[in-house]
Amino acid sequence: MMTPRFSLAVAVAAGALILPIGASIAAGPEETPPDTSVAITQASEVDSPLSVAELADVAVILDAAHADPKYGGEWLDEDGHALTVYVSGAPTEKLALAIKNAEHIKVGLETSPYTNAELTEAALSLAKADQRVQRVSIDPRGAGLSVAILATNGAEKSTAVAVLSKTVAAKYVTTWTATPTPAADAADSRDSDTSPFAGGARVSAGSEGCSTGLPVKKDGVERLLIARHCTGGTAGVQWKSYGSGAVVGKTTGANSVVWDSQLIGNKDYEPKMFSGGWHSSTKRDIARVRPSTIAIGTTINVSGGFSGGGSGKIMGTDVISYSGANHGPLYRIENSSGEPVGGNGDSGSPAVSNWDGFSEPAGIYVARSTASGDIKPCNGSPSTSTRKCATVGWVSPWHSIRDAMGVTINFNVDVGLA
Repeated sequence: MMTPRFSLAVAVAAGALILPIGASIAAGPEETPPDTSVAITQASEVDSPLSVAELADVAVILDAAHADPKYGGEWLDEDGHALTVYVSGAPTEKLALAIKNAEHIKVGLETSPYTNAELTEAALSLAKADQRVQRVSIDPRGAGLSVAILATNGAEKSTAVAVLSKTVAAKYVTTWTATPTPAADAADSRDSDTSPFAGGARVSAGSEGCSTGLPVKKDGVERLLIARHCTGGTAGVQWKSYGSGAVVGKTTGANSVVWDSQLIGNKDYEPKMFSGGWHSSTKRDIARVRPSTIAIGTTINVSGGFSGGGSGKIMGTDVISYSGANHGPLYRIENSSGEPVGGNGDSGSPAVSNWDGFSEPAGIYVARSTASGDIKPCNGSPSTSTRKCATVGWVSPWHSIRDAMGVTINFNVDVGLA
């Protein structure tokens, strides 16, 4: 069930906090501030594994925090069952009392450099100040702003920063970054797909957000895979492109609990998947490779609709439990360089072995590790504290999905190995 975390004047990119990956995010496409196409991101809702008693404490504390004019932000550490509230000065009596009376969750009170109100005002000001500003992110702890500028090289970035640094709002900026492509959704991209639909795209269904998976055929009809836990196996759930709003299809009755997989149908699909970053419009052909080359030690690329591309090696197989059932054996993939293989929102995304010009299916990405040593900052969008990513994750094997669900891969390239 979706539990409101906090209400903000600038609502927008939302994230999920639960395992498995991406089972829920805030509904709808990213909104934009008035009179600008710039996205100003803050977490708005979470789906929480905390107990009812813990959530009740959180609700009371945040109600008081948001009424405090010095409120700077918050950080909810679900793995540690702890909430930290940030204020720019002494808390109000109401907030202090709410924290004191919390019985079920650990609560910390820290000082923030700024209030959330002034950061929000500054973010809107920067968004309107220059058309090269593509995204303004508000730090959840009230520490400042991160601004992404449309620039293809360092010189262009420096020129834009020099102009924006003269604004009053610039004093709140802690990080200036460059993005080579506009942040506004473009047609037929990972975060704004159009028909015929491909794998690895960001999709939503009401309060649920996941990624489209491998393109397949069932009884000769084109379909897309998605993780079953995204909708609990329910048939008839309508999925839409997160950015374009185009209807990607509805879940069918064909699903597998053990292999955490389900089909989306009733629309046009292509034998391709997105590759590259979270906003990429680049696609790769899906190949049928016989015999399969997927094995322990194979490097697997995860094409997440929220994180973009991640990768890790198959290090073994595990049966793991989540969403009320055992799943697997699943491939366990690990990134030894400390980079995330995926995160919240990437559930269902294609997991493949990339060849020169095409990709061999290995399965779909379904879960991530919750071990504290495996958790890393997320790539992609939203890049907020409410979204968790990890260097270790699990992939439901393609051959197991194929056999259990009676599907075949929808491919552009056919490779027969001697």
